[in-house]
Amino acid sequence: MPCSVPERRPAPLVAPRARRPAGRTARLLPLLGLLTALGVLTAAPAAAHDQLLSADPPADAVLTAPPAAVSLSFSAELLDISATVLVDGPAGPVEVTAPTVVGKQVTAALPADLPNGPYVVTWRVVSGDGHPIQGTYDFTLEAPSPISTPTSTPTATTTAPVTPTPTDPAVLPTMPEQRTGGSPLATGVVSLLAVVTAAVVLIERRVRRRTPPGDPR
Repeated sequence: MPCSVPERRPAPLVAPRARRPAGRTARLLPLLGLLTALGVLTAAPAAAHDQLLSADPPADAVLTAPPAAVSLSFSAELLDISATVLVDGPAGPVEVTAPTVVGKQVTAALPADLPNGPYVVTWRVVSGDGHPIQGTYDFTLEAPSPISTPTSTPTATTTAPVTPTPTDPAVLPTMPEQRTGGSPLATGVVSLLAVVTAAVVLIERRVRRRTPPGDPR
């Protein structure tokens, strides 16, 4: 009997497996994508427009003296085109001078007689890329009131009337003039008494002459 040789069938074809990246590289791919996205987002605002860095008077400040001007500082040089600074106070809009633009600085002078109260600053400038930017902020003025010194006015000096004292010769009561002659009646009585006295004396002398010595009369 002839020997039968079994047939060999060809092995099925298997597609080669794709090589996977190393484990560390696979874990870093999502992180790299996130960092790239964050870099794009943070770089976009910086390259867009200029930003306000500081202001004088500062935002939300309480001042004890009126400011001389509003001064704004930006992150880059500005275009000197249509710069605007407006200030509203407790009595309404404040008259400010036209703002000047020098590099990164914008300045507008304020009047000296600012009243106390809240103020609102509104600004608008053109950034270096040609785009306008604007904003607002507040500050408050609480300056102490000046102490007014009263002016001295000359007062009329009034002289009080002098009350005369009793010892003042000018105010002694006027005494009636003393008359040396006296009244006529008193003068007659005195004269009569003088005559009677003289007569009595004369009679007494005559009687003594006529009376001899030793007479008891």
